Amino acid sequence: MDDAARQLVRWSLEGHGRHLGTDLTALMYVDLAEVADENREMIPEQVYTTARHSEAHRTWRRPFPRRG
Repeated sequence: MDDAARQLVRWSLEGHGRHLGTDLTALMYVDLAEVADENREMIPEQVYTTARHSEAHRTWRRPFPRRG
């Protein structure tokens, strides 16, 4: 898990997120927020709306469903 977190930080520092596009960025944002158990109120509603209506396909695995 630590290696995955370091990889994510490295990708971010190298600017790889700029190449995802809006739909994939929203999907990754929501997936990461769910994994981190982030308070939903802290995430802009537009991110959820974009992710929900996206026809993009993830190139990463979807995390486990949100608890509760």
